[in-house]
Amino acid sequence: MTIYFYLSRTFSVVTLITLLGGLLMPSDSMSAVPIVQPGAPGNASRELDAETAVAIANSSYTVADVHFMQDMIIHHHQALVMSRLAAPSTNNPAILDLAGRIDISQADEISFMQDWLRKRTEEVPDPAQHPKNTHDTMVGMATPTQMAQLAKSKSTDFDRLFLNLMISHHDGAVKMVEELREQSGSTYDPLLNEFASDVTNDQAVEIERMNALLIGLSSDPRAGLTAGLYDAGEAILNMQLLVSHRKPLGFYDPANPAERGADKPEDEQDDEAEKEDKKSTD
Repeated sequence: MTIYFYLSRTFSVVTLITLLGGLLMPSDSMSAVPIVQPGAPGNASRELDAETAVAIANSSYTVADVHFMQDMIIHHHQALVMSRLAAPSTNNPAILDLAGRIDISQADEISFMQDWLRKRTEEVPDPAQHPKNTHDTMVGMATPTQMAQLAKSKSTDFDRLFLNLMISHHDGAVKMVEELREQSGSTYDPLLNEFASDVTNDQAVEIERMNALLIGLSSDPRAGLTAGLYDAGEAILNMQLLVSHRKPLGFYDPANPAERGADKPEDEQDDEAEKEDKKSTD
């Protein structure tokens, strides 16, 4: 008999502890029953000993979970600051709509994370007081210089910089979730697990939308081209050579060694090798 278990809102931790407690009872028949923890989609399951399974059931969250929530509060707060710069800096409806959605969603998620930490009597960081060098230790965060540049930008320049910084910012949040899930015992808390999944899914969707907006703002005429004969072929016909650079000295195609000059015949190479040998013996 193999016992599989998982943690979700519909599965009571108390029930799991009770079950595992029975497994810990001295019994020859029960001691041989393996406890298997199903892996995440695409990952293999792993077999746990009873003590490890009980420890997981008893621990609804880990130190890594706490640090993740604390860091993500600061991470989300910067997204709020960036999104609130949009109204005074651009009149692009698409950018303003995007910034508004980010403002609302990130503010709601910050409230959720703060409440999650408070209920567990963990420290709740004040985003406004975070160190200025946070961007060095948190992936996707914009630097103070980039934030200052964004605040000074206007119109299309703001739109491009906003999208580039926010895409990187969202991608950083996704990577933070990935790093958390790599930590042993993390995201077993049902609420945290659901929140982490929502961050990954929601940020990925917004990244796609922002990439589409960024393409629309590109000054490169090839940006909006689709793959295929007509668009790409038309672009090729209209290409114009602006400048050409000669190959640097010493450059040659390894598949065409003749470009570097004719090699000496093998018999001449052998003669030179014999001469060198005679000199060394003399």
